[in-house]
Amino acid sequence: MQCLSLNYWFRAIGQTAGAILCLMFSISMAVAETPFISSNDAEVTDSGINGVCLLCSISDVDNLVDDNLSTQTTMSLPVGVAGSTYACVGANRIIPAGRRAGYVASLNDGVAALVEGTTLISRLDGQVQESLSGASFLTTLIGIGGNQNVVGEFTQPFDEICYQAASVLSVFSIYRVNYAFVLEARAENSLITALPTAITANGEATASITVEARDGLDEPIPGGEDTVELSTTAGTLSPVTDNGDGTYTATLTASTTPEAAEITGTINGEPITDMAVVDFVVDEGSEPDASLSLLWADPNLVPADGSSTAVVTIQARDAFGNNLGVGGSDVEILSTHGSVGPVNDNDNGTYTATVSATTPGEAEITGTIEGDLVGQSDTVIFFDPDAADPDTSDLDAYPTAITANGTSQAIITITARNTAGDPIGSGGAEIELDTTAGELSSTIIDHGDGTYTTLLTSSTTEETATITAMLDGQMMSDTAVVDFVADTGGDADARASLLWATPTVVDPDGLSTALITVEARDAWGNPIGSGGDTVELTTTLGMLGMVTDHGDGTYTATLFSPTSPGLGLVTGTLNGEPIGQPVVVEFASDIEADAGQSTISADPDMVPADGTSTALITVEAFDANGEPLTSGGDNIAIETTLGTLGTTVTDNGDGTYTAVLTAPTTPGTATVTGTLNGEPIGMETEITFFDPSAADPDTSLIDAVPAQITANGSAQALITITARNAAGDPTGSGGDEISVATTAGTLSSSVTDHGDGTYTTMLTSSTVEETATITAMINGQPMSMSVEVEFVSDSGGDADAEASLLWAQPSLVLADGDDIATIHVETRDAWGNPIGSGGDTVELASTLGDLGPVTDHGDGTYSAELTGSVAGLAEVTGTLNGQSMSQSAIVEFTSTVIGDPGQSTISADPDQLPADGSATSLITVEVNDTDGNPVGTGGDIVEIHTTLGTLGATVTDNGDGTYSAVLTAPATPGTATVTGTLNGEPIAGSATILFGDDGIFHDRFEQQP
Repeated sequence: MQCLSLNYWFRAIGQTAGAILCLMFSISMAVAETPFISSNDAEVTDSGINGVCLLCSISDVDNLVDDNLSTQTTMSLPVGVAGSTYACVGANRIIPAGRRAGYVASLNDGVAALVEGTTLISRLDGQVQESLSGASFLTTLIGIGGNQNVVGEFTQPFDEICYQAASVLSVFSIYRVNYAFVLEARAENSLITALPTAITANGEATASITVEARDGLDEPIPGGEDTVELSTTAGTLSPVTDNGDGTYTATLTASTTPEAAEITGTINGEPITDMAVVDFVVDEGSEPDASLSLLWADPNLVPADGSSTAVVTIQARDAFGNNLGVGGSDVEILSTHGSVGPVNDNDNGTYTATVSATTPGEAEITGTIEGDLVGQSDTVIFFDPDAADPDTSDLDAYPTAITANGTSQAIITITARNTAGDPIGSGGAEIELDTTAGELSSTIIDHGDGTYTTLLTSSTTEETATITAMLDGQMMSDTAVVDFVADTGGDADARASLLWATPTVVDPDGLSTALITVEARDAWGNPIGSGGDTVELTTTLGMLGMVTDHGDGTYTATLFSPTSPGLGLVTGTLNGEPIGQPVVVEFASDIEADAGQSTISADPDMVPADGTSTALITVEAFDANGEPLTSGGDNIAIETTLGTLGTTVTDNGDGTYTAVLTAPTTPGTATVTGTLNGEPIGMETEITFFDPSAADPDTSLIDAVPAQITANGSAQALITITARNAAGDPTGSGGDEISVATTAGTLSSSVTDHGDGTYTTMLTSSTVEETATITAMINGQPMSMSVEVEFVSDSGGDADAEASLLWAQPSLVLADGDDIATIHVETRDAWGNPIGSGGDTVELASTLGDLGPVTDHGDGTYSAELTGSVAGLAEVTGTLNGQSMSQSAIVEFTSTVIGDPGQSTISADPDQLPADGSATSLITVEVNDTDGNPVGTGGDIVEIHTTLGTLGATVTDNGDGTYSAVLTAPATPGTATVTGTLNGEPIAGSATILFGDDGIFHDRFEQQP
């Protein structure tokens, strides 16, 4: 059964929120009534009996000016009398027109006929304003405990309200009236809205801000006269206008900065709970301002090898300094050194080009937009990648403290690096060393890999030796320091000593054991080499045996497993001081790994043979049933037939083990094998190391533009060969031997080598309508790809609906009514040639969302904006000059939030590594939405950069919203800052990795059992 439809719903004031009887079922509501007595000076102004009303009476009228529901005024009327009783309460304030007001009352402690017998009368200055009677003008609802609210809507102002009761029942009518009330505006129910919700950030565009006053029933309040104030976090607001109908408006004017304005307000001094948001957005139709536009190059250090490049980006901005989001401008990028590639219009307000050079030098990069100079410039340094740089090369000493006895020695190492800080990798440099104390060996060993070593012998004096070096006749910036001390550490130092467990996973059977080992080291991290120290060990789970002193600075104890699974934290003290590191032993039922079922894989499996690129080798342990193990502890060995494996295999603790394979400098195929606990792993994997500068005939490309030319014996098509290496990447350099052949028409006698891996020649048509098939040889090998050019009777003509193109960018947008997909149309003639001029009639339609007007860009392209607020697939179709286009575009409106680079994160595991040139850290990018929640799906374009160390050639999309890459440590200490971009936008977060430089640091990462 449903409630009868009533104009308003009320609850007697003073009652707690609870069930309210609605005919035959209960509902819950909270209604805010404002008693007249809340003004503290309400008074009973009049009461009595109207007409002939024998035995009628009214008593306790003073109870009408308190808010106690247990006290009331009683009005008694016999059956059938023609008179009535009444009582009036004055508010001593004027209630505006349009307010709803009434009394809390009941009839014979029930609801029957209450409205029939009630008349509400309003007065102003003693004069009757309105009189409302019966169900046509009044309504009521039973409250908790039998109290009812009788209410009416008054269209004129008043300061007094009267309750008049008449006899309506077949029994004695007794009205019990508590007090008068009025329904006022409630801040928690009133609303703030904005229209529109997005305006141009130009300092002129406006939005209308509206406040709708609502009462405690969440119903609009007729009439005005409330005090409303508004404020905004952005832009400017006009004064508030009272519209006299319960709404209040102000005008918000945009600032000149793209931002979100939050509009809040108060009503009658109380903060309104609701708020409105207006986005100030960039006017994509505004002209770019070159003086405020941005230009930058990345990276700023580039090898002068003719193939490495810096990407120069120009971000077009408007006159307010806001980034424009559309292309179409005439942009040039210039360099004072090297060569600049073609400028790409990315259709998002950015323009990019690459800069390369074959000789070292400094390039100043500038640009123009529509002929005006861009306000910013940048500098790119092209350096000789094989030349050692004294400012980036490293000078190290190990150990950094030796005994001042005239015989102790430290190894002094120089690592030659180029300007970018990359190891040279080859010897031949002229090295000179000097020290302020001690004596350097007269011999410096050239290891042929860019490193050079000699020995420093201590003096017999406690002092500090500062070692400096000259590299190819220039002073190095780096220095090394060695302390000559009275003793190389002295007693064992608990903080520098090591503690580890073998294995770290033990079966909880009460019998299995782990060996706990302590190695005593001095304050400089040198092994003590002798026993006699006091070592004590404790564990939170399992049982420890006695500690054995092996007399060589190591101490061991056996940890016996418990009979239930869990984690045991083993800690220790050395000579009463806490050892610097605890160890965790996991007690878990361990299913034995099966080498025959386990796998070995490489990512990627194609790597440039450049001596620095890496592949991540992963062993995944499976049991005899082919189920993956979820814990580590196995002994893994990995071997390769080509390339260099890192010195350690990392146990990831989840049943997988990883190692880094560094490419050789010569091409070839590496076969990677491994053993698990001494048994051969049942599979192997191969990695192809390819020459990144060698063209591959199977991946190289051949193209023809246009694909149709007139069969007139003079029309021409440009044939382009793009040399690509085995990985499908452009070689970026020339020098290849190219020959081109055709089955029809005539090819130019020469092929032009552009020096960037591209080669071009011209095909001239015959006078016969036929198809020419063009093939090519690259370095004597036939290319897999060919291309066709049609010789036709005419070269196109007017725009053709079937040959013209239609597409959407992006094709995935949020269904929030604001996110935009731009629909593009490019007109082409019947042979697929771009028209290049406007004036055609283009109409677009979509099955979902809202399409804006079509813009003719005057160059044969047209566009419109598509937005939507409902998730689903929109198919966009079009007509060209009244003819249906053969292409359509699909745009997906998704309720799943797209990744936000400002909320996404970058992390490194581990974040501390030895600077040994081989240790690795896994860099992970987690893509989050605008609320900081993980997206959970892949498909984004992620790039990762580091200031130190070497990143793997690829970023792996894990398909779950995370992306990973391997960072290999440098051979010198330092701190790496790892940054990245998400879909071309900088990720707000970064990760920091510390590369350590001493024996303690190294051993803490690679503990020897």
